[in-house]
Amino acid sequence: DIELDEQTLDEQGLATIDLASRWAERKSPLQLTLQASLQESGGRPITRRLEQPVWPAKRLPGIRGLFSDDTVDADSQAEFEILVVDPQGQKLATDDLTVRLIRERRDYYWSFSDSDGWSYHYNEKYLNLSEENLSVAADGTAIISFPVEWGPYRVEVIDNQTGLLSSLRFWAGYRWQDNADGGAVRPDQVKLALDKPAYSAGDTAKI
Repeated sequence: DIELDEQTLDEQGLATIDLASRWAERKSPLQLTLQASLQESGGRPITRRLEQPVWPAKRLPGIRGLFSDDTVDADSQAEFEILVVDPQGQKLATDDLTVRLIRERRDYYWSFSDSDGWSYHYNEKYLNLSEENLSVAADGTAIISFPVEWGPYRVEVIDNQTGLLSSLRFWAGYRWQDNADGGAVRPDQVKLALDKPAYSAGDTAKI
């Protein structure tokens, strides 16, 4: 929230708001949302929202996974489409891209406190598994693939001409989801689940 000095509209019913940039040093695209309220003397507000994309440079690298739902099979090739584009959507030529495959390893652990009880946390490590140089033709894209095993990964594309980076997280292999209610089991709990959603008279329930 930004507190503004009180202003009065001019004879044409207009006023100008100037905001200092708080995003000039960002290294990736942003979608800014401005929500402003104009109040009459009685305090009744009229509120409007404005969304504005912000590009930090005249060109940015882009990356798209050629798979659905951010997931690929374990022990397979993860394939990606790479480009460099300007704010107008024009695909630019470059011979100076670096593409990295990074394994995101998470080691989970439980901790206990008197105020919060049991909660789980994790330590995260990043392992740089592969790095390749890549060229892209004008009005075109390039395809690159990496072998992956199981677990979380990240692909980074660095435009060495500008130093800007784009990244994409994805998962390789089946990701187990706990379908029973209650979330993860704490160290002081045992989770129980029934073998069927419903039973008839005389059935035996397995827990």
